Amino acid sequence: MRQEASSSGLILKPTDLVWMPDDLDFGTSDSMSIPWRLVEIIPIKHQVTFSGSGENARRWHLFHPRRIIPGQKVHASVLFANAYRPRATLGPGFDVTAGSEVTSARLQSSVDGLPKKLWETRLFDATAAKELVNHLTEHERVAPIYLDRLLFMLRFKEGMDSIRELPECHEKLRAIAEKGDNLVKLIAIVACFEASEGQVKLSKDIYDSAREYLKVLAERKHRDCTRVLALLRPLTKHDELRESLLTPDVVTHFVTFLDSMLKDRRGQPGENFIHVMDGLVCLLQCDALRDNLIKELVSSPDPEHYDRLLSMLAMQDNKHLIASLRVLGLIAQKARGECVHVKPRLRELASTHKCLVGQLAVEVLLALYDPEDPKGRLETSLRDSSFRANLASALSRPNVDSPQDSGSNSSASEGDKALRQLFGLDDNIRKYLLEQKAMHTFVDRLQHKRSALLSAYALMVAYPELVADDLRQHIIAGPAPGHIVNMLRLDYFDEAIGGYEGFQIFYELMKNGKALNILRETCRLIWGETEELRRRVTRYDITEVLAKKLGGGKPDEVRTSLLFLSIIRSFDSNGKWAEELVNRSLDHLKAREWKNQKAGVTILSSLAQTKYGIATINNRVSEIIDILLPKEFSPNPASGESEGTNTATTNLPPRTGSTGPRSKQPPSWMLGPACALRALSEDPTLRATILKTQEFRSLKDLMIAGNLVGDTETSAWQVKTPTVGDVSSMIEKMIGSVEGQHSTNGLTSIGDSALPHIQHWDRLGDVVRHSAIAAVTGLPVVLGVSALTVTALIALTPVFVSIGLYR
Repeated sequence: MRQEASSSGLILKPTDLVWMPDDLDFGTSDSMSIPWRLVEIIPIKHQVTFSGSGENARRWHLFHPRRIIPGQKVHASVLFANAYRPRATLGPGFDVTAGSEVTSARLQSSVDGLPKKLWETRLFDATAAKELVNHLTEHERVAPIYLDRLLFMLRFKEGMDSIRELPECHEKLRAIAEKGDNLVKLIAIVACFEASEGQVKLSKDIYDSAREYLKVLAERKHRDCTRVLALLRPLTKHDELRESLLTPDVVTHFVTFLDSMLKDRRGQPGENFIHVMDGLVCLLQCDALRDNLIKELVSSPDPEHYDRLLSMLAMQDNKHLIASLRVLGLIAQKARGECVHVKPRLRELASTHKCLVGQLAVEVLLALYDPEDPKGRLETSLRDSSFRANLASALSRPNVDSPQDSGSNSSASEGDKALRQLFGLDDNIRKYLLEQKAMHTFVDRLQHKRSALLSAYALMVAYPELVADDLRQHIIAGPAPGHIVNMLRLDYFDEAIGGYEGFQIFYELMKNGKALNILRETCRLIWGETEELRRRVTRYDITEVLAKKLGGGKPDEVRTSLLFLSIIRSFDSNGKWAEELVNRSLDHLKAREWKNQKAGVTILSSLAQTKYGIATINNRVSEIIDILLPKEFSPNPASGESEGTNTATTNLPPRTGSTGPRSKQPPSWMLGPACALRALSEDPTLRATILKTQEFRSLKDLMIAGNLVGDTETSAWQVKTPTVGDVSSMIEKMIGSVEGQHSTNGLTSIGDSALPHIQHWDRLGDVVRHSAIAAVTGLPVVLGVSALTVTALIALTPVFVSIGLYR
């Protein structure tokens, strides 16, 4: 945005902020204030395209999330926010959940691997870098804020490349480092090292002056304290800066600053506390400083009344607790014995908080786990629902900050390695859980939403030693088949555990014979060799569950439903699952109401993403087109166009379209089949099949002749029912898409994104407006007639009175 504004001639001043990317981990705030809620209910038009009213327009917003339509992009900066969860309705192809490309982008601070059609990948650009460098060059005195912005850009690959391409930047920064005062000198030194890849030689006097200024860390109220704290991260990055500036006395000043915050009896240490914890993380990640810093942190000048680690966990604000727990996690990895006394507080946080605080508390607890310590056993904690929920959430959030060593055992399974990397579990914990017979708990927890997927994952990774016979008695005698189907029905599989999709946990094990044996054995028992279990599972109407999930059109449910369909097809490739889903979708399309037809469109568009789905739909396209043709219409057999026609058109089924004259019925029922054909035409195979059918040519001829869509308009009071214009527009788009006139830019509409959003509030407004005008214009007539009547009565009253007296 700054580049576009600057290229248009607008001169921008940097905002007065200390940029801390780690602040993004605390999530986003809700901007839906009370005044804004009042705006949301105003019936104004919400237009997102310039093409006039259509499928991307909304009349009433009513707190709906924003829709990302094809052609719009999402800025890649959201991938660096661990706690960010998208509220907008994303289009096809987007994935903001934890995945391989997202994790890679966070670790490498680069977004080069993301698809350019979906993501805005320019985090920084040469325009912003040149703007900053020009300001530094043109002004004699430099404000710290400009150097802050420069440092922030240097923390990312894109910003670093754009700045290093400007040769005048290095000389200017070196001059500022030599002549600047206090904070400016310190920031310039760091920026000079960052911009020059650490290959800078500065005099001892410069370092001495900068080190002297670092003593402001001992002054909690100093105005530059926040910026100095923010510089600790780049100071630990370069060896020369660390050795020259971060001396033991500077670290002592830093700990003194921390003590002044922790001893605040109000439990509100101030806004700098998070920056202090971030500085601690940076120092603890530095090998040369870690050991001495840990010794100083765990030691206390007054052990009976003050403990630094417990004071860090005594904060009341969640943001402060998150920052403290990250520090505790690093200390626990390197000095586990020094943190044992904080376990009770960690258990309390893990049981009472259901957010990132609880997840981090669980991670630190497991880092401190000692199987030989009877007080450290987790049996009681595993019985707590909040603890289990935080355990599941922690597994869903890959620990990319400090992955654990997966060990040297090459025979260990990949799932076991992934679990240790994500969560720090080792062989001792697995052995302990096995001794405690926790499998009973995990099997029972398959029926609870907050722990079902975690239980499945735990069975997969934590019990490779378990024999199949021990598992069989729980599976055959227990309600596991019903639990698994209920997990599908209740969307328990729509989440992920670490890098594993919910359904992928099952799917990977079935297709990989060398993977873990437990859940593969479970699936084999359920679906393969045990007829009794197969009967118990198939008594549930899984097709109904899949049809309901696919019909909803939500991206997560579509994705997971297709995964599950692939799984059950792997057991029986000749099964009728896809055929039954197509039959249900056709039943929906033959319905008379648009709200019922939506499910048919979303099911077909979702199945069209799979090869077996395309093969199944390919033989039924004529039936879909046939729904649109008039009941009394039949193709002309003498037209001579039978060559290349799909074989499904040889025996035409009875017409299922309208039951009466087209001119007397609103054509709203035609939108569903037309929309389905448009979505299917985005696939080359289905497009070719549709184009070859005699029904399509007949449909096109009727449309051109104006005999397909009637002229009876939908009632204006039915604001969510398609109009003649909607149907005609969709059929025209469908014909153009089949004939290759409309490019889809490589994107295929799936689920809800394949549906036009019909909301004709403007027609209702027109009715109200015309009624009001009619009432207003009719009022003078009524008043005029009333006035004439009264006048006539007044004028004729003497005559009637005289006649009466005469009589």
